[in-house]
Amino acid sequence: MNVFDTRRHGFTLIELLVVVSLTSLLLALGMPAFSRMARGNKVAECARSIKLGLEQAQMRAASERRYVAVIFPNGSVDDTLKPYRLGGFRCAYVVKDSSDNYSFKQWLDNGWRNAPAGAILAKVGTKANKFKPDSGSDGCITDCTKKTTAAMEGVTETTTGGGSETTTKLFKGISLKDDSGNALNAGSNCALIFKPYGGVESGAKIYLLVSEAEINGDEIGYPSAGGAGLNRTANYLVLKVNNLTGRVEYFDED
Repeated sequence: MNVFDTRRHGFTLIELLVVVSLTSLLLALGMPAFSRMARGNKVAECARSIKLGLEQAQMRAASERRYVAVIFPNGSVDDTLKPYRLGGFRCAYVVKDSSDNYSFKQWLDNGWRNAPAGAILAKVGTKANKFKPDSGSDGCITDCTKKTTAAMEGVTETTTGGGSETTTKLFKGISLKDDSGNALNAGSNCALIFKPYGGVESGAKIYLLVSEAEINGDEIGYPSAGGAGLNRTANYLVLKVNNLTGRVEYFDED
């Protein structure tokens, strides 16, 4: 005679309630960390995409001895390009004339690449020390919201020589065409151009700051900000483009 009761019993209602309560508590404790990790992944994804696009453009320019532009639409664009503002891009061949102006020749690829939701290309410039999130108004967008029509415009650099200063635009304005040959407005000052030998059309190294952010209509919000503005965002990455070699790498300001 078997003295052990081999019948299997289910869980009681109280046991199920305890398990559900503990699971809910653990999920609640883990959600903030998971959310921060997810937002950080979006920033890393956006930075990787931009880095890859810049590297591809540099390689094509150097190998084919042609001018190659990486087109970053700003806020003032046709409706068809609005999804690609502030982090989306596309590469194109461009032609330089005797007056140092550029004109669109043809696209290199089959379509626009977009920034992932939750991250944007927030800042472009030549001063590395202005890219720390706590560097204040000189280096970052300090308002909690910023019109996308202005965020990529007016990006300039100033060089001094011969007793005078010269200000040039890092992003060149280029008249584009869509895949059907129709004129396409991608906004002004939107092309970062690689030279035929791989360098960049710039007198200084270029820094691109990718930050956690959300676009709502024509405004940008920074969800992780402890206060107003990009200078308080927790999640960001900076890319550096060497103007002489065209090399693209992650930049650690520390």
